[in-house]
Amino acid sequence: MTLKEASKRFCIDESKLMLYEQNGLFDCHRQSDNSIDYCDETLEYVGLIEILLDAGLDMETLKKYLEGLGDDKLSNEEQIKILMKQRYILLDYIHEKQKLLDKLDFIIREAKIKK
Repeated sequence: MTLKEASKRFCIDESKLMLYEQNGLFDCHRQSDNSIDYCDETLEYVGLIEILLDAGLDMETLKKYLEGLGDDKLSNEEQIKILMKQRYILLDYIHEKQKLLDKLDFIIREAKIKK
């Protein structure tokens, strides 16, 4: 399936797919003519990429992680270490936002008392 067909069928922006391709995230899905085969397996791979990017993984770490999946460059422990590190970063972000939410709730309560 071509990039355009994959974009339409799976509701993924062509620009996202092109960005992933330009950053070398699809090397393991290249065909003999160097084009990307956007088959179901590739699109499952895209789902993984999107989750990891949404979780805040930077492009270089993502590449390292994805390269390690295909050819055992990374041990399972190293893969988990990458994911756990990002999980902790994400948790820290959530905790900081929760602190701000708590402060805002306090200001709202104070404003209601002053009525």
